[in-house]
This record gives sequence, C-alpha cells and structure tokens, in this order.
Amino acid sequence: MSVENGKVDQPQWPIYIVSLVRATERRARCTATMERLGLAFEFFDAVEGAQLANGETAQVYDAERNTRLYKHPLTRPEIGCTLSHLALWQRIAAGESGGAFILEDDFEASPDLPAILTAISTANLENAMIKLFASRPAKGTNIGPITAGHWLVMPDHIPGQTLGYAVDRVAAGKLASGILPMARPVDMEIKHWWQFDVPVLSVEPSPLKVNLRETGSNIEAARIGEKSSGIARAWRNLRYQIAYNLGVLRNRSHKRMHARRLQAMLKGGEPR
Repeated sequence: MSVENGKVDQPQWPIYIVSLVRATERRARCTATMERLGLAFEFFDAVEGAQLANGETAQVYDAERNTRLYKHPLTRPEIGCTLSHLALWQRIAAGESGGAFILEDDFEASPDLPAILTAISTANLENAMIKLFASRPAKGTNIGPITAGHWLVMPDHIPGQTLGYAVDRVAAGKLASGILPMARPVDMEIKHWWQFDVPVLSVEPSPLKVNLRETGSNIEAARIGEKSSGIARAWRNLRYQIAYNLGVLRNRSHKRMHARRLQAMLKGGEPR
C-alpha cells in the first residue's frame, strides 16, 4: 500500500460499520480509529431488534425451525443483528463495487488493516466470505498470502462472531437469498456455509480484535435470559453439535473443491 502526502490508498470496496444510531460513544471511537488508519467508511444504521414488533419478527423468524436447529430461541437483538447484515448483503449484491467490508462497532484494528483490505479488494476472489477476526489462530487449508505478513486460511473450525469480514457481490447475493426465515444467529448461520454455498476464509493473523471495553452487549444479555436450563438445554446443545458436525463431514469434498478454486484465483489462474 502506498502513502502519498499522508493519505492512504483506499480499498476498492466500501467499508460499512454497523452501529445503532444511539451508540454515540461507539461511533465516536470507530470514527477516531478509522481516521487514524486513513480509511474512508460509512456508518450503517443497525436494526434496533428490541423495537421490532411481534408481527415483524414473525415474518423473518421461524421459531419451530429454531427449536429443531439451534441451542436456544433467538432474542430480538439477535434478530435485529441478522436483519442488519441481510440489508447490507442486499445492498452489496445490487451494487457495482464488487464487494464490501462489514465491521461491527466494537472492533479494534491493527495498523495492518488498510493494506489487508486493499489486498482483499484487488485479489479477484469470488464467492467467499473472508473473516477479519478469529478469537484463536485459524488452522486449516492455506489458500495463500494476502500481504507480506498475512495469509488466507480455509479454517477447519469456522470462527464465530461477525466482528469484521469481507464479502464479494456473488457471495452476498447467495447469503441474502438464503438467510430467511432465520433460525440461528447470523454468525452461526455463516458457520453452516454449505447451506449458502459460500465458503469462509480467515485472515491469519487477525487484523481485528474485540474491544474488551465493549463486551457484554445487549445481545449477550438478552441471550442469557432466553437460554433454557437443565436437561432441555443440554439436549438442544447436543443435538445442535451432532447435526453441525455431520454437516461438516458431509461437505468435506465440497470444501476441498472450493479451496482449490480459491487457491487458483488468488494465484491469478483460472478457477477449477
């Protein structure tokens, strides 16, 4: 990445920061971070899940499917979070930029972030989500270098959270068309990548981390209140883990196909 007259070259894709309108302190901190990094961005007003009416949630949330497929009922903040990402996927799929970067407003960024975003936006990768944060080092198939100090991995265990990621226009369209009616939190839906046919990569090492001052969000607080207890909770957890692991096993060859395709694209060759 070149710097001229103190200005950083901008990524070719736009950067959106998902944030509630009322989160003024978080927005101020994000603004200061992005100005320090020299990155242009746009706030995207998140859906206030707590303010959704029953009729609105019923249109997008399948409670019966949730009972079969996930560990606990979704909270209104979780539903609002999914709707926020859905709206951005729809915008990206309909746009002409080729893709975009989506950050949530509790991130902290390393100085390497601008170079990584620029490299991703010019890498000519198609139909993939690239996560910019993982709580642990990603282990899996090495797809190739993205900058001098960072590389892309197709992880054996897809990291949770949607703190920050890149998504191209093709992938955004597939995610947007397959997410509703929702039954799991958005990050858990993404872990079931085969349902969308959108493989997930991770930047290693991660250029983002969670701002520890901002943990304990209203999503987590609401989630604790919705969790079942005792035998019912243990059964739902076990059923979810078994179904997820079976899905991972069934899609191993499909995942290898995507890995070969993305490795070829990153090298500049034709996808296989």
